[in-house]
Amino acid sequence: MGENGELLISNPFKQGKDGHRMFKFNKVFTPFASQGMLFSDIQPLIRSVLDGFNVCIFAYGQTGSGKTYTMSGPTTSKQDWGVNYRALNDLFDISLSRRNAFSYEVGVQMVEIYNEQVRDLLSNDIAETLGIWNTSQPNGLVVPDASLHSVKSTSDVLDLMEIGQANRAVGSTALNERSSRSHRLVILYMFEGWI
Repeated sequence: MGENGELLISNPFKQGKDGHRMFKFNKVFTPFASQGMLFSDIQPLIRSVLDGFNVCIFAYGQTGSGKTYTMSGPTTSKQDWGVNYRALNDLFDISLSRRNAFSYEVGVQMVEIYNEQVRDLLSNDIAETLGIWNTSQPNGLVVPDASLHSVKSTSDVLDLMEIGQANRAVGSTALNERSSRSHRLVILYMFEGWI
């Protein structure tokens, strides 16, 4: 990794400009970075949800590159928890510590995008496709017909995530025989009120 977050990749099998590609990153974590190190870097962004900001945590990459591990990690040990579990725990802990001044209501939607169709992973009718609306509200894109489930704790959300995961479309790829072949969105809504 060079200065200014630049990384030069050389391909010895290609000549000229095709033999070198420059990529620019805000931050790169080594393979030795722990889940905790990654989370501590994005924690301030996640906490801004409690100040009314919209936050998107997005993992992108090739099958087998570690997206699921980074986002979820193993659930057996808090030390290995991924971003999702750590973020939920942090948000519920903070909302609990502020309970004398603020009340929070939390809701969860879980949808998947598969073959250019949007489906509600927590609905009784998971075959039904949903529409996405672009609103003029600050929330931007919404899936208004997706079911919204009230939750009180991290474990409530994790239970819903298990249900949603079981309802995902699954099909093998050349790289992973159990790849989901879909994109899962876990949408958390936090509604704040004064006490």
